[in-house]
Amino acid sequence: MASLLQNLLLDLKRRGDWILGELAGLDGKLPGDFDAHRKDAARRVSRTVNWIEHTLRDPDQDSGTHPADDARKIGIECVLKLAGESAAANEIDRMWQDLKRLSPAVRPGGYTMRYPVQLLEKVAQCVYQECAGLGFQLFSRHKSGSAVVGEAIAQAWRAFQKDAATFPTYEATAIKELGRRLTGGVSGP
Repeated sequence: MASLLQNLLLDLKRRGDWILGELAGLDGKLPGDFDAHRKDAARRVSRTVNWIEHTLRDPDQDSGTHPADDARKIGIECVLKLAGESAAANEIDRMWQDLKRLSPAVRPGGYTMRYPVQLLEKVAQCVYQECAGLGFQLFSRHKSGSAVVGEAIAQAWRAFQKDAATFPTYEATAIKELGRRLTGGVSGP
């Protein structure tokens, strides 16, 4: 199982690097609002690729600018549970434990003192309440068509889970369609 998960992460990194190249190729070719979405998508994909690289090294260490990934995962689980998504939180934890088996790292001394679960739960509660107060909604509650990139990612994830063998064909078509939607049907300069 560990090598399958590692191969999946390496494949996701390869695809993420490719997506970053494609997004860079759209630089200056999109109208203002869509270019802002392109930049945001590139920033998010870049963070994901960096996370994959870091996770393959050591998920329990601080990055210097962020808490340990394991502590961040706990915070995400807390927010998911507050949002009524306990099943998703449990699934993430199950996959996280599989992922951690790939790493030879052990928790450093003082880890539980730096990241007490009660503090992470309290931070998650504050974040969740503030986001709700600002009107943020769960992705599943957005009106259809209002989250172009988010919907494309959700559809791609479902297609991958349904049949990973045919996903590369789906992916090529979906990327072209996303590009068409983001450029308003315009191709090229």
